Amino acid sequence: MKYIWSKKSNTKNKWNSPNIILFLRYAYRKGNPWAILLPALIIVNASVGICSVFIPRWILVIIQKNRGAILYIALSITIIELILFLLKAVGTVLKNNLSIAGDELFRNAYADLGISQSQIRYEESISPSNLELLESARYGIWEIPSLSNKLEKFGSSVVLLVVNCVIIISHDWRYLIIPAVGFLLLVPLYNFVNQIELDNAQRLLPENRAFGWYCKLISDFRTGEDIRINQGEAFITGRCRSLMDKIYAVNQKSFSKKGLYLGIIKFIFQFQIIAAAIILGYSFASNALEIENFVLMFSAISAISSAGNDIVTGFSQVKKTGILLSPFFSLQRHEFEIHKPKQSVTRKEIHELKFENISFSYPGSTKRVLDHVSFSISAGEHVGIVGMNGAGKSTIAKLMCRLYTPKEGRILIDGVDITAVPEDEYCNYIAALFQDFQLLPVKLIENVIAKNHKEITKEERSRFLELLRSTNLNQWVSSLASKEDTCISPDLSKDYIIPSGGQVQFLAMLRVVFKDAPVCLFDEPTMALDSDNEKAVMRLMDELNGKICIMISHRLFHMKMMDRIIVLKDGKIVESGTHDALISENGLYKRMYARQALKYEVELS
Repeated sequence: MKYIWSKKSNTKNKWNSPNIILFLRYAYRKGNPWAILLPALIIVNASVGICSVFIPRWILVIIQKNRGAILYIALSITIIELILFLLKAVGTVLKNNLSIAGDELFRNAYADLGISQSQIRYEESISPSNLELLESARYGIWEIPSLSNKLEKFGSSVVLLVVNCVIIISHDWRYLIIPAVGFLLLVPLYNFVNQIELDNAQRLLPENRAFGWYCKLISDFRTGEDIRINQGEAFITGRCRSLMDKIYAVNQKSFSKKGLYLGIIKFIFQFQIIAAAIILGYSFASNALEIENFVLMFSAISAISSAGNDIVTGFSQVKKTGILLSPFFSLQRHEFEIHKPKQSVTRKEIHELKFENISFSYPGSTKRVLDHVSFSISAGEHVGIVGMNGAGKSTIAKLMCRLYTPKEGRILIDGVDITAVPEDEYCNYIAALFQDFQLLPVKLIENVIAKNHKEITKEERSRFLELLRSTNLNQWVSSLASKEDTCISPDLSKDYIIPSGGQVQFLAMLRVVFKDAPVCLFDEPTMALDSDNEKAVMRLMDELNGKICIMISHRLFHMKMMDRIIVLKDGKIVESGTHDALISENGLYKRMYARQALKYEVELS
C-alpha cells in the first residue's frame, strides 16, 4: 500500500516549506485574512514576551530609585501591568479572529477537495491510489485549524530568541553557551518525536479510515432498517472494537516512545534554568553582576531556553503539517491524464450517436466486458438494450457518459470523438438515469432542476410543475405543506418527507426529462415501480420525441415501444431489430421474453 509519505522520506524528511508557502497563497487566493492576522499576532505575542523579560528589571530599578515613594511605585507598576494587559487583550482578539479564519480555510479546503475530485476522470477517482490520496488529504486538512497556533508559536519564538540574544550579547556573550547547548540537544530529540508521530499516522491511516466508515454506517438512518432487521449491530461494533484494539496497540507503543523523549526534553529544559541560576548566582555573588542585571540576564536566558524549545517544537509541528498537507495540494494540482479538447460540437442538437468497434475491460481485470461493439442511433430513435446479467449493458451507459474510456474503438457524436469535446460541454448533451442513481437531501425541485432554489427562475419552476402534472407524483407533491420546496431527507431540514422507492425513481426520471438534453439514457428506469407507474413512465418518455433515447431494462415488455432493440451476450451484440422481428427469429431475445411472459402468467393466475 502506498502512503502519503514513504518510510525513507518521513524518517529523514525535508522541511516541506513549499507546502506552507502554497497554503499561504491558498489563504490569500481565498481572500481570507489569515495571512494578515498571523504576522500581527506574532508581533503582539513577541512584544508580550519581550516586555515580560524587561518588566522584573524595570520594577526592581523603580523600587531601588524611589524607596519610600509607595504611591509612585504602585502607579508605575500599575501602568506597566496595564500596558502588558492591553497587549495580551489585543493578542486574544487577534487569536480569536485567527481561529475563525483558520476554521473558514478548513471548510474551504474540504469543499475544494470535493471539487477537485469532481474534476478528474471518474475511472481515476475510484482507483485505489486516488482513494488513498483522498483519505490522506482529508487527514491533512484536519491540521489546518491548528496550523495558525503552530506558526504563531514558531514565529514569536524566533523574534524572542533574536531579541534576547542581543540582550545577552550586550552584557556577556558567554551566557549564551547554556541555551545554545540545550538547543543543540533538543533538535534531534524533537526530530525523533516528529518521526514517531508521522510513522504512527502512516501505520494507522487504513484503520482510522475503516473505523470512521463503520461509525458513519451505524449512525446513518438510511442503513438503520437493514442493520436492525439483520441484527447487524454486533457485527459492526465487533469490527469497530477490533479496529480500536489495533489502533490502541499501535498508539500505546508510539506514545510510550514519545513520552520517553518528551521526558528527556523536559529534563533538559529544566536543567538549563537551574544551570543559568547557578552561573548567574555565582556572578552576582562575586560582584560581576548587579542585581538588576542579574534579574535581566536570568529572564533573558529563561526566555531563550523557552523560545528555543518552542522553535524546535513549532518547527517539527509545522514540518509535520507541511508533509500532511502534501496530498491536498497534490490533488489541487492533480496530474491525472485529462484529454485536452481538440474539437467542439457547438450545436444544441445531436443527429447521430455512434459506437465504433468498442472494446472495454474494467481496471484490474483482463476480461472484456464489451468486445468490438458497434452500433449507431439517429435523432428521434428510441433504442432498447437488453441481455442477461453481466452482458455489458450498464457498461455501455458508463462509456457513453465518459465515466470510463474505451480500451479500443471510439464513441462519436455527429462524427466527433466524444473525448475531443470539453467535458462541461459534453455534459450538456446527455442526461442519464443510472441504476444506482442518487438524490440529494435537498428540496424536491432542487433535485430535479439541479439548482439552488434561489437561482431557479419562474420559467424553470413553471416547466417543472407542468412536468409534475403529467406524472403520478402530482397529487403527492400537492399534499405536502411546502409542496415542491419540501426536502426529501431529515439531513438538512426539519421540513422533510422521506419518499418511497417509486417516488424517488420518478423524481430521478423527471430530472432526466427536465434537462432536455439531445441524448437521454435510462438504465432500469422502472426498477422500483408497479405496473401502473411503469406505464406512467413510458408516457413520460413521450416528452423525449425527437431525441436519441436509450433504455436499458430487464423488463422486456417495455421493449415493444422501442424503435429498435439491441441484444447483448457476453459483451457482444448477438441480435438487433424490432420487437416483432426478434420474436420471429427464435433467438435469445425470444427466449428471454417467453420466460418473462410465463412468469407473469403464473403470477396473474
